[in-house]
Amino acid sequence: MVKFTLNGGASIYDTFLWNFGDATTRSVLNAKTAFHTYIYPGQFEVTVNLTSSSSRNVLPINVVIILTVVSTSDV
Repeated sequence: MVKFTLNGGASIYDTFLWNFGDATTRSVLNAKTAFHTYIYPGQFEVTVNLTSSSSRNVLPINVVIILTVVSTSDV
């Protein structure tokens, strides 16, 4: 499981639409943190669109993460 957290000025936004890069999306209200579990290893481009209900401004944020599968025998 991966934890994504936005810091800084994200508190002025109230809707966070996460796209985890593996055809999975999640809309979260009033929460700068999202959790996601990837089934397969690989490189995923994660995006989040932030929307403010008061101004309808949308701020896109893009990050690239690389995941590595760990054998369950190593945990």
